[in-house]
Amino acid sequence: MINYFDDGKDNMYPFSLSRESVDMFYGTMTNRMRVAGFCMTKDHNPETMDVEINGAFRGFAALEKIFALQPGQALYDASGRMVASFGEEKERVDTEESLLFEYAFQMMMDNGTFIKEDAAFLGFEENKVTDLGAARIEEHVHFDTSDGPVIIDKGAVINAFSRIEGPAYIGRDVQILSAKVRENCSFFDKVRIGGEVEDSIFYPFSNKCHEGFVGHSIFGSFVNLGAFTTTSDLKNTYGGIAIQLNGKLIDTGSNKIGTFCGDHSKTGIGTLINSGTVIGFSANLFGGGFFKKEYTSYYWGRADRGTIYKLEKAMGTAKAVMPRRGLEFTKEDEELFTSIWNEENRG
Repeated sequence: MINYFDDGKDNMYPFSLSRESVDMFYGTMTNRMRVAGFCMTKDHNPETMDVEINGAFRGFAALEKIFALQPGQALYDASGRMVASFGEEKERVDTEESLLFEYAFQMMMDNGTFIKEDAAFLGFEENKVTDLGAARIEEHVHFDTSDGPVIIDKGAVINAFSRIEGPAYIGRDVQILSAKVRENCSFFDKVRIGGEVEDSIFYPFSNKCHEGFVGHSIFGSFVNLGAFTTTSDLKNTYGGIAIQLNGKLIDTGSNKIGTFCGDHSKTGIGTLINSGTVIGFSANLFGGGFFKKEYTSYYWGRADRGTIYKLEKAMGTAKAVMPRRGLEFTKEDEELFTSIWNEENRG
């Protein structure tokens, strides 16, 4: 069997609150999906393999290294972290390559590269528009594939007067609402996108239907951005941007960093979000103003003052939202909401 492990869960906050690293989205899929596709293509049988894989591996190139291991070997990348091991005995195999993500923001920073890598693995034409079927593309839509492919998955709808720059992935049943989609964006199942978006990843079932700019950001599932919500992704000084992650200040090494927002969080109309902002799970930001750089899970309020979103009300909102996407709020969802509430010392 193929098993997965996490050795840097805290660094993947806030997305790790509700999923393992192997189920985080970037490029055109999750790492769990990459392993399944790789095994099918290379005729590997996961049922007969004794392998452990770090869920934070970096795309198909890392999988090539992983599945080149012999029984009894363990692969370590340049950081000294274990990437994968085959069997009980672990003869150490070291590489100077970076084969693992350390932080979630790195998935955003390299997203365009992984869209191209996924497209090549799947056999799509380079720098072309690939329609996987049943998409509806209205007249007066412009695609720019000079820097990478645009992959349009089944059932997507792209409204007139949209501009989409590759590399980009438009996922299943995604709606592009006359939007300006700049390079290196991935929108997963049933996401709705309006306004302007650049270098960003939206997890399934999230909404940015209206005007406003989002750049260099990741938004989890069931997020809703009110009209004219805008993220800053560049300081006026053009200096490097750090983020607050579980009480630690992390230097991203980049001067283009936007917002990292956990599942089920919401913003009201006219919300302005600072560069390098981290928002937890099921937070609700509203009332205008310029929001600061860190908001914990279940925060409820304005930029300058807020309270705690009551657990029962937070779950009530999810129970109202999820059926709009054809999903039911299950016992497992209730347990997740409660677990995160307790984990972040709300109990």
